[in-house]
Amino acid sequence: SARFQQPHGVSAAEFEKWDDAYAAAMREVYRDYPDDHDVMALTVEALMMRTVRRLWNLKTGAPAPNSDVIEALEICERSIRL
Repeated sequence: SARFQQPHGVSAAEFEKWDDAYAAAMREVYRDYPDDHDVMALTVEALMMRTVRRLWNLKTGAPAPNSDVIEALEICERSIRL
């Protein structure tokens, strides 16, 4: 608890911009290196971190709006097949 006593110096909106930018950058890296398992893992993480705790609609089971969960799952499945 002592570790997080001070509020972040960056707003939640700014963190979201960073997450979006990182996910976009990792998509480009994945396009350049589609068979690299490390790149796949980092891309999946980046996509999921964009909408942390908002990946699925809990009532319908469908992907949540603005979620990249299906894209992330496709990359995971492709990685397993390689």
